[in-house]
Amino acid sequence: MTFPAREMILSPWLPEQGLTMIYAERGIGKTWVGLNVGHVVSGGGNYLGWQATRARRVVYIDGKMPSSVLKDRYATIVAGSEIDPPEENFWLVASDLQTDGLPDLSDPAHQRFYDD
Repeated sequence: MTFPAREMILSPWLPEQGLTMIYAERGIGKTWVGLNVGHVVSGGGNYLGWQATRARRVVYIDGKMPSSVLKDRYATIVAGSEIDPPEENFWLVASDLQTDGLPDLSDPAHQRFYDD
């Protein structure tokens, strides 16, 4: 049997159908990196030498930071970026905008919340 090669979403470290983790102490810049990664993946391009070969849809889920701060940070990223991803390719879901917090991703019924 021939199996297709695994595609990289952001080469060399973010594979399709894979799990990755960004870990650092508080205040180091994980959210900045995450938002920049989401932006470059949504439009295709380079970030920190990492390559997104094509645009993809991105849902950025944040469970702790206030949505107003996330919005301001993402606006800063967009303003300084050379790429212009389609607006429908980047979705931000912040816990403070949800009445009952973020639904549990491990529950199939709650997964539909994110699908919508």
